[in-house]
Amino acid sequence: MAVLVQKPGHVYEVEIGGIHLRLKSSHSEENVKNIVNLVNSKIKEAMSLTKSDSLQTAAILACLNLAEEQFIFKKKALNELNDIESKAQEIVANLESTKSPQSELDH
Repeated sequence: MAVLVQKPGHVYEVEIGGIHLRLKSSHSEENVKNIVNLVNSKIKEAMSLTKSDSLQTAAILACLNLAEEQFIFKKKALNELNDIESKAQEIVANLESTKSPQSELDH
């Protein structure tokens, strides 16, 4: 588990993959802690899958896994947004086609 100490000005001292780092962030302590824990878990997972004990190799594999997850998530989100946009356009077209004609009253 990562050790997290908040310093003034949103500087955090963290440990990622056994390496102590100082991070400057505008995020809350909770968000930084969650991000650090996610990265540490990905590195730990990658370490268990590699045949070497190389932190560098595990870090690269962890980055690739995170990038893959982000890519898939972004692609899925964009597809869902496109579906929503298509449905919204269809609804607008249906509403416009069902508008009753306006008639003017003569005085």
